[in-house]
Amino acid sequence: MNRYLFVYGTLIWGRADPGIQSRVKLGCSRVGRGSVRGRLYDLGAYPGVILSGGKGDRVRGVLLRLRSPSALLPLLDHYEEPLGVASRRGLFGRRLVEVRLDSGRRVEAWVYGLNRVSRGARRVEVWSADDEGTHRPNQAMQPSS
Repeated sequence: MNRYLFVYGTLIWGRADPGIQSRVKLGCSRVGRGSVRGRLYDLGAYPGVILSGGKGDRVRGVLLRLRSPSALLPLLDHYEEPLGVASRRGLFGRRLVEVRLDSGRRVEAWVYGLNRVSRGARRVEVWSADDEGTHRPNQAMQPSS
């Protein structure tokens, strides 16, 4: 099973459910910053990415290495999409994508991407969270460690 997870939203910023956030901190190690091909959307309290093949469309994030994918991924699957990540009915699905690290290295990793763009979502270049737990689109990415 693939041992890498690319995150680009609340899991970077520490704004996920506290139980999930602590499991991610304990169950993952940070590999580095990178990007995937896709378009980023602001969905309000969290972002979503539509994966694409367009060369100009990149979404920045952080690559994590999963210590035990078989233990952590089912928890993240339920957190990200209670309808099931294999279902196209839900908002998010888990897919394997190529991550291009800032170092130039390329790694295949899991990412939770949107199945479709929600009504009211707007495209943004960058998504981040502020100290009050709300988001600030279009700010420079400075993820927590």
